[in-house]
Amino acid sequence: TGDTVKAGQTLGLCGNSGRTSEPHIHFHLQTGATFADAGTGLPANFHDMLVDGRPARDGEPVRGQAIAPAK
Repeated sequence: TGDTVKAGQTLGLCGNSGRTSEPHIHFHLQTGATFADAGTGLPANFHDMLVDGRPARDGEPVRGQAIAPAK
């Protein structure tokens, strides 16, 4: 909580823990470090990825899409 991140910095890794059927990742971006700021989300813009197996330069994934690194 309260960490500052920079463009290109790794935030987490996709994995499979608990009672899940496939690897996934959960994260939330917000404007500030307090609980009151939690409702103010920020967009998660991904760059240089594959969306459902097709190259995409950038965008925000939507439910049901399979996202993978382009490299």
